[in-house]
This record gives sequence, C-alpha cells and structure tokens, in this order.
Amino acid sequence: MNLLDLELPSKADLLKFESLILATHWDESDKASLLALLRSLGSVRETLVDGEIARQTMQAAIARASDSSRVAKMKALFDDALVSGDANALQGKSSPKTPSSNESLAAPASPRKGHGRKPLLHLVSTTEHHDTVSDKLQTPCKQCGSRMCKGHARNTTIVTANTLLSVQLHVREAIECKTCGNEEVSPLPEEISRGLIGRYDASAVALLAYLRYFSGFASHRFEQASGFLGLEVSETTQWDLFEAAADRLAPLHRFLTSLASTAEVITMDHTGAKVVAEQRHRRLLQGEEATRIGMVTSSFLVELKNPQHRFALFHTGPVDAGQYLKRFLEHRPPGTGRLLVACDALSSNQNQEHPDVVLALCNVHARRAFLDLGEHTPVAAMDILKAYETVFRTERRAKDWTPEARLELRKTFSEPAMRRIRELALSELLSENRLPAGRLTEPFAYILRHFERLVTFCSHARAPVHTNDVERALKKPILHRKNSLFFQTFAGSGVGDLFTSLFLSASLAGHNPIAFVREALQNWRTLARAPSTFTPWLVPQLK
Repeated sequence: MNLLDLELPSKADLLKFESLILATHWDESDKASLLALLRSLGSVRETLVDGEIARQTMQAAIARASDSSRVAKMKALFDDALVSGDANALQGKSSPKTPSSNESLAAPASPRKGHGRKPLLHLVSTTEHHDTVSDKLQTPCKQCGSRMCKGHARNTTIVTANTLLSVQLHVREAIECKTCGNEEVSPLPEEISRGLIGRYDASAVALLAYLRYFSGFASHRFEQASGFLGLEVSETTQWDLFEAAADRLAPLHRFLTSLASTAEVITMDHTGAKVVAEQRHRRLLQGEEATRIGMVTSSFLVELKNPQHRFALFHTGPVDAGQYLKRFLEHRPPGTGRLLVACDALSSNQNQEHPDVVLALCNVHARRAFLDLGEHTPVAAMDILKAYETVFRTERRAKDWTPEARLELRKTFSEPAMRRIRELALSELLSENRLPAGRLTEPFAYILRHFERLVTFCSHARAPVHTNDVERALKKPILHRKNSLFFQTFAGSGVGDLFTSLFLSASLAGHNPIAFVREALQNWRTLARAPSTFTPWLVPQLK
C-alpha cells in the first residue's frame, strides 16, 4: 500500500496516525510536515472533495520538507505504519518477535544506555491550561487555507525552583469559658503531631540532618542559603533539632551497636577526625594523666548471619577501628562462632588476640602498591598485576552467586592465581639480580609477609577480596570533615555518628535514607519500646 494511492482515511485512522507520528523521535520540522498532511486529509474529508485533490494536498505537504532523503525514508516508514498500524515502524524499529525456545532461556538484554529525559508527570504539583489559540477555530489555515479545527493538546513540563522547606498553617478551633477563662483547643491530628520537634516536622528534620551529616552541607552555609530562599533556619536551631532527634533515634542506634557483637563479617577502616574541645583539654594534661590526643572516625560495615542483613556504624574518638573492635568482642555471646574481620594491614588491626577472629586483608591495598611503582615497575610486578586480574575477574563473575558457589569458583581460579603471586614475589626477592631493599622491593615483601591473610577469601565463603565497600563508606565522614573541618565536642560527634550510621544503613537496605529517618522519628515511641522492629531490613521499602 502506497501513501499517495490511499483513498480518504477515516477520522479514527487520522487520529491513530497522528498519535504514531507524535511518538517518534523525528525532527520537529518533519513531524510538522506530516501533521500538516494529516490535517489536510481531515479537512478534505470534511468538505467531501474527491481523492485527486487529497493526493495533490499530500504531495504538497511532503514537498515542504527540507531534506529529500529524509522525506523518502519518512514516507517509507509511514507506508509501513499504515499497513501494520505499529508505532515501532514509525520509530525505525522492527516489530517485536516472539522468542524461540532457545531465545527464551537467554539472559535478558541490558537496557540501552543514553541520556534521555526522565518523565516528570508524576511530580507535577500544579497544572495550568493555555487556550490562547481556541479563538482561531474555524479560521483559514495559514499554509493551505483549509479550516482550523480542534487538535490534541501538547504537554510541556517546566521545572521551577522551590524552597527546601515549606510552611503549613493549621488553624485549630478553640472554645473558652467567659466566667473562669478556661480554654479548650482542637488538638492536632495524631499523624501530624507525632513527628513534631517544636514546630518542625520529622520530614524537615530528616532533610536537614541528611544535608548536614550525609551530604557535607555545613550548618552555617545552610543558614545563609535558607535565608535567601525565604525561610532562614539558624545554625543553633539546626543543632537543637539534631540533638532532640538523636535522643529519639538513640534506641535504634544502641540496638544496632549491640547487634555488631553477633556479626558474621565486619569490614572496618578509619580516617582522621578533629574534636576541638576534647583535644584542647587533653593537651593541657600533664605527666601520667596525659593521653592520646589524636582523633579518628572508625567505620564498620556489619553483616549478620543473613548476608542481606547489613548495616553501618561510625564512631569518632581517640581509639582507632582495631581497638574499638575489641569492645564488640568483649560483648560477643559465647558459641556465636568465628568472626571474620576484613581490614587493611595496619598493625593495630592485626593484633587481635581473640581466638574466634579470622582476619582477611585487602588485596586492593596489595595490588595498588605495585601500581604506585610507576615507570620503575619490575617485570615480576607486571606478572603479579596480571595474576590479580584473574582474581578480580573471578569476583565480578561470581558477584551475584551464593557464598558457597562463589567459594568453589575462588578455589578453582583465584587460589592458583594467588599462589602464583606468592611464587613471583618470592623469586623476585631471592633472585641474584634482585633489587636493593627499598621502595621497589617493599610490595613484594608485603605479599610474603601477609600472604596467609591475603588469601583468606579462598577458604572462607563470606570473606571479601577487598575492603572497597568500607572505603566508600568512609567518604561520608571525610566529606563532612572537608566542609565542616571539625566537631566542637564529643556530643556533636556522637550526633554526627548516629545520623551517618542510620543514613548509610538505610541506603544499604535499599531505602530512601531521608524517608527512613523520617519514619523512625514519626514512630519514635514505638522505636523506644521495640527498636528491633525498626531495623532497616525489616522496615518496608521507603521511596
């Protein structure tokens, strides 16, 4: 069937073809040409002119397009669409096929990558109608002279700026006694009042805490920005809200800390921190009372018996992650089993004398030492890097496997590669042409010194190959440190550790972290009675 040989289509066909054209990704000029063609057909049908005039009108509309090759392609696609009635033909795609028995077993194709616009209709808060062209109905068309009729409305979504915080006014009716002055005021509904801290709703407090402790937005900067947006929230008001919210969330944080003592796997690391008042006080101590004044923020990613039950804990203080881990071990219930600890090769992390601790060191740290050698990298180091490629390729392959199946794959491919790495390191250090002790030989010595703990992942199913996850977690306190520089007191660092722990734990469980903290603040009374019911993996998905 050819487009120019068609008889006059019905009105339903015209509407169908118009919707198909609007669904394409063609240039706006090409769309306009075809839409003009269709509307010409509609006006021809309404005036009952014969088909010859219709064909002439269609030819004139096609000729108005700028690119002849584009016109030919567009005409062919449109001819196919008229036959099949399929929007895929207008898109330049083939119609979907029924998969064969072999194709049905194949893995689904990954979605096509691109930078298409995200739909925003679900976010529309107000809708305005613009009918300025309705007064031109029944007037002659500027292009062909036919009568103008009602067309399909066009949607245009516009993103506007709004304040981060909005204000609601609740008018509560009141009655009073004229004799004694007693008043009764209508209470706020429970769903509104239960999450209030002063006049701030739980949603506002959760947003402010997220900006402060998870996005690195310093309080004094938000005070200035919020003033420009029309609702200034002072730095002291923000702290009062955070402190009050932390008191309500403390039972959940304490419960998660106690759960860390029953963990199966703990991945840990730490970074520098600063607590001004405490460090100033420690510097004033003299003699035997003097203690360590350095502060660190320790990060722990905790996995329970179920690998899906994961959460994060942060602690800022004068003790590093290895020393803080001892507190978990002191409260570990007897008979819980061995605790797998993944960390770097810092001496404080390795001095774990607890009989139930199994250490797994990070292989990324070991591999990175060879990359840092730069242009002076020995040949043996290049061979070690190739062997590590096998190890990390195996991990990517088994990423979504069960721990038991992953362990079998590690024993088949990763363990021989790790043995090869040790042989290369040993032969390099024992060869007659070995390099002098120093920066170029230290990576080889590191491999031999820590090999048994670097290869732990080949004998324990839950052991990670690296500590990249906890390194990513540490970016949150590092971001806070870069923007706010320090905590003033231990009270402030405790509030920061609590919020960062809960936000990251919610993210690990697949929740919207702001929504999770908001729900926890709104249900803080239930949280105080039974914090175990509000762990991230038990709360329904929050978006």
